Amino acid sequence: MRLTSRNDHWTTLLASTLLVLWMVPAAKAQAPTSFQAATDRIIYNVGEQVKLRMVSPSPESDHPGYLFSVSYAGDTKPVADGLVLGDAGFPPLLWAVPADARTGRYEIGLRVQDPASRKVIQDIPRIASFVVTRQVVQILSVTVDRTYYTSGDAIGCTVGIENRSDRLLEGLRLEFSERYWPWIVQQRDRVGTDIEKLQNEITLKPHESTGIINPRCAVARKVDQPATEQFSAVVWDRDRKNVYAIAITPLVFVNPPGVTAPQPYPGQYIYPSLEKLNISTYRQFHPESYGADAIKFDTRHTMYPSGAHQSHRHRVAPGLRTRASDRP
Repeated sequence: MRLTSRNDHWTTLLASTLLVLWMVPAAKAQAPTSFQAATDRIIYNVGEQVKLRMVSPSPESDHPGYLFSVSYAGDTKPVADGLVLGDAGFPPLLWAVPADARTGRYEIGLRVQDPASRKVIQDIPRIASFVVTRQVVQILSVTVDRTYYTSGDAIGCTVGIENRSDRLLEGLRLEFSERYWPWIVQQRDRVGTDIEKLQNEITLKPHESTGIINPRCAVARKVDQPATEQFSAVVWDRDRKNVYAIAITPLVFVNPPGVTAPQPYPGQYIYPSLEKLNISTYRQFHPESYGADAIKFDTRHTMYPSGAHQSHRHRVAPGLRTRASDRP
């Protein structure tokens, strides 16, 4: 008769248990769902509505347990929590920015809960972000009366401005001039010469708008050949120390008397006119000043059939070395 010790019994039981656990398939951990969202705009003024659209999962699969929070970037405590997307409109409403909200960047967090147990399934602290500004005055529109002018012509303009705040604004000053950036140079000495004061001591009630029409906002400058021009409208405070708003007019053309050609290219083009276009070597499509002297590519062969291997040759620091590379 063979006796089994107490220790042998527990050793056998433990080994059997481990064997059973090893034979049972391991449960697969459920991978977290990937969520993506986007606001309808990047920047909001105080008092405006932030709307949010779920990109992934699709809007059709919105989960009833989606709860959102809005936090000022860097703060741990949200300014709004437990938000749900509105039923009406697309994208649906998420949050109305309070009138006293801090300006800066805000982050949207998402908390996915089980509708029945309220258990948090997934917590995403930063699913989207946006910026809040406090723009007291907005220039709704700024236009000129024509597109083509001759040097010396009077340029008429129409400017619409709006008080976007909840308080009365007094002493606003509206100016019109050739395009410039007042936060770079205020150009006080130009006022009365080529900076025209359209209206002074403007008073606007909360959310009130008004339009200013002036038949002589500026004078088309003297030019030797056809040129392009833009103008700006700027709203200052009474002391001309703070800029409330600025807007730029559409592009206009100014011609010398009796001369209308050649028409100039706008400033966004590399070449000011067709005469400056390099037509001797069509592959050099930009002026030398826009190229890089350190790296130059050989452009003698630039077209290849589909599926063919293409060869690149470029020169780094002219005179030092030449390198070729093949890429399918």
